Amino acid sequence: MAYLDDKGLSHLVTKLKTMLSSYFNKVETIGSGNAITDVTIDGNKLTFKRNTTFATTNNNITVDSALSSTSTNPVQNKVVYTALNGKASTTHSHNITSLNNVSVTLKNTTTGGWSAISDDYAKGTWLKVIKGANYAPAWYAQKYASGLAFGVGDIKGVLSLSNSLTKVCFASGGIAQGTPGWYFTLTGTTEKEYSLDNIPKSKMAAQAELSSSASLTTVINKVNAIIKALKTAGIMNS
Repeated sequence: MAYLDDKGLSHLVTKLKTMLSSYFNKVETIGSGNAITDVTIDGNKLTFKRNTTFATTNNNITVDSALSSTSTNPVQNKVVYTALNGKASTTHSHNITSLNNVSVTLKNTTTGGWSAISDDYAKGTWLKVIKGANYAPAWYAQKYASGLAFGVGDIKGVLSLSNSLTKVCFASGGIAQGTPGWYFTLTGTTEKEYSLDNIPKSKMAAQAELSSSASLTTVINKVNAIIKALKTAGIMNS
């Protein structure tokens, strides 16, 4: 945008004086600058006030050629365009395979620790989906198990479900030594429902064998002792 310099403004005021001479006996300008900031009418007197100077084409304004977090200068249009052009569109989308370090495929081996998933197991934040292989370490389900690794810092955990075996494996701990400190596997039968209330709470107490010549009373007492031991271990309901 171009602005009037002093010469241009004077020319404009002269034109206005000529145009408005039939309406006003006196038309004048006061003040300095190349911008008219106010117009007053006092009877037949019209006064233009020049109290501000706009920038002209010969100004000394500094226009930056790069974005800055501290500069208060204006910046070139093309610089803003380039910066915005490098940003994602508002209509963009992501899927899990397009995100870096989120999807992990394990090697077909029975050895390995936390580094099998990622070398940053002792730090950072994990939320990774895992594709297992035919073989896997003992802490991960075999037969192409789908898994989820999660945790923050030096606390990590892994859940894996075999693709073709009815097995679910849990693992955690052991970050310091680089391999899970504990893990266990639940194995079942397909299309069966299991209640955690029926899982044995402890091992059944050892029972001595009866002699082949034991009396009926002894046998009955032994059976009762076995039943009691089964209930104590949580193997048999009361």
